[in-house]
Amino acid sequence: MRRVFHRSLGGMICVCLLLVSTAACGTGGGATHTGTSATPSPTDSTPSDKTSSDMASQEAESTQVYRKFTIDALRPYAENHTMSKYRPHTELGAATLHGSGDITFSQPVADDDMYFAVFMCKESKPEPYSIGVRDADGHSYTILKQDACVDEAVQGAGLPATRLKHGTAMTVKAADTTDIVIITYKFKAGLADGQ
Repeated sequence: MRRVFHRSLGGMICVCLLLVSTAACGTGGGATHTGTSATPSPTDSTPSDKTSSDMASQEAESTQVYRKFTIDALRPYAENHTMSKYRPHTELGAATLHGSGDITFSQPVADDDMYFAVFMCKESKPEPYSIGVRDADGHSYTILKQDACVDEAVQGAGLPATRLKHGTAMTVKAADTTDIVIITYKFKAGLADGQ
């Protein structure tokens, strides 16, 4: 009788451990194109409180990075959050700009690559700004236009190189009262489509 009880108890413990480990090892949601946290789909087994906690943690980290407002603070955040979805990738250049400026690419970008910018923006008064790509002939293509900076946020914007082949620089057009910390990257465009 005692042996049967021990076997039953041992079986119940194994089943309980299996259920706990299954619940704790669920999968997260897919990647987004702007570097923001993705919301898990209804079929995911990740608990919603864990997802909320992860999102809150990432938002707090983003706020800390924004308050430092340096390339050295932005780079690890970009690598750990935004660019972690697009591997392999290559950094093409970085800059802290006061108003308009260019970030010349450190190497050529292939036709099947994606131009991508991870950036933070702050200003003394709301002014529009834009980010784009320019080629050696002076042609440019705007990736993003904003009416004003988004406070305490790390943002991302990208463009397939097929839209402007042979890009040589990321360009920023902004008022002198606008500061932007920006890092530019390239990666294979198929990665953005989940291929």
